[in-house]
Amino acid sequence: MRLPGPKFSVRRLMVAVAVVALLVGSEMTRRRWAYFRSIAHSYAGAEEFDRFLLGGGTAIVRMEDGQVSEIHGPLSFRSGAEGGGSIEVTGDPSPGYDAESLRRRADYHAQLRRKYERAARYPWLAVVPDPPKPR
Repeated sequence: MRLPGPKFSVRRLMVAVAVVALLVGSEMTRRRWAYFRSIAHSYAGAEEFDRFLLGGGTAIVRMEDGQVSEIHGPLSFRSGAEGGGSIEVTGDPSPGYDAESLRRRADYHAQLRRKYERAARYPWLAVVPDPPKPR
């Protein structure tokens, strides 16, 4: 006795597998795009902050439980946390961050920002490993 419903043929199963593969592939591409875009955005913020400090700017950073909760300066950032201590970050950086090292660090962040912007534009391409951090 034959069951009612569509007839399963090799052709229909191949079409079904192709449709599922397209859906899975497009979702993977969308996730890679979002991931690379968020990384590029974070490196853009780091570059902007380094260049701001390099220009002699000042920023106030509020800390809550060891995490940054708010930044007043070149970037606007505020988390939901209230209270906590604050520190001041100025254009006269802490020891080990002279103007040249800040410039190298800003250039490093700019290089990574461009790399991940390109990766977000072409999420199906392979991404090379990050270069070593500047000293």
